[in-house]
Amino acid sequence: SGEIAGLLDRRDTWSGRSVLWPVAGTDFKIPVDLAALPVYGRSRAFEGFRGFGVARTGDAVVDPEAIGMALV
Repeated sequence: SGEIAGLLDRRDTWSGRSVLWPVAGTDFKIPVDLAALPVYGRSRAFEGFRGFGVARTGDAVVDPEAIGMALV
């Protein structure tokens, strides 16, 4: 949907966004909750993001496209 790309373009702190992530070697996707903080250098130039994701493996769903099977 481009939501994450839009958040990255804004260079703001964000959290609570979820994506369905393919699991390598399977036909499953799992929800991953993402969060990120922008990082600026000493000159206040934007350098990127630091962030993390929480994988909710118990909430796996079948991926009809089986993208994870191509990740082996």
